Amino acid sequence: MYDTSNEDPIMSADFHHGAILTGDQIKREIHAGNIEISGFTESQLNENSYNVTLSPTIMVYDLKATDDYIVDIKQPPELLSATISDKYGFVIYPDKLYLGSTNETIHSDIYVPILTGRSSFGRLGFAIHRTGNFGDLGYNGTWTLQIQSMFPTRIYPNIQIAQIYFMRPYGRITKLYHGKYQDSFEPTASRISRELNK
Repeated sequence: MYDTSNEDPIMSADFHHGAILTGDQIKREIHAGNIEISGFTESQLNENSYNVTLSPTIMVYDLKATDDYIVDIKQPPELLSATISDKYGFVIYPDKLYLGSTNETIHSDIYVPILTGRSSFGRLGFAIHRTGNFGDLGYNGTWTLQIQSMFPTRIYPNIQIAQIYFMRPYGRITKLYHGKYQDSFEPTASRISRELNK
């Protein structure tokens, strides 16, 4: 039998049973301080994920602010911002990218958070990420959503728009995220220009 007597508790054999945390285990890890979800409520907890809600702030890239209606990845992008109305909502149109964000701030130094859509929205042809749904150990902040829809779709603030699940990493945790998106608390545009202009 594998001897875990000299190991850190989070690296014990029992710790590696399974890969995705169940809803019950997410709640246990929140109470233990290993996962932080701002405004946590059990009503948003699923069998093996946690529903996150849509911030009222939504942004689009302002192509009119460019010289030739082209996004240049070496330049910080210009954005237009709007507030989603409680009463009238906000219409998402096809062939356009919208940046939204979760209301919830998520953080864990132990578990890998992964954002994914809800099937109820997927059945409407509505997507909440193009890529970038994979979180990093140590990231702290809200999650920027890359929203697109096949049809004109009216959305509303604070709806449960996506879900976060948590993976147990395999191996020792030797590095935590301190990158360019750390402590983001609103929809955040691409910062790839910071890498290219070093």
